[in-house]
Amino acid sequence: MAKPKRAHDIPTKCAKCGSDELRRVELAMHGKLGFMGPDYKFDVNICKECGYSELFFQGAKWIS
Repeated sequence: MAKPKRAHDIPTKCAKCGSDELRRVELAMHGKLGFMGPDYKFDVNICKECGYSELFFQGAKWIS
């Protein structure tokens, strides 16, 4: 998983309930064409208390 460049960009609390327990995972989504199109990558922060998720865009690359 790509690390954010600035420490203040990394969430430490849930935006919905304020819990300190977050789980961080990486998510990849494909564009409209599926096998031939952009592949979008996101960092996802999931609250362990309420399940609220925030997606942070990492980047995109072309799949051939």
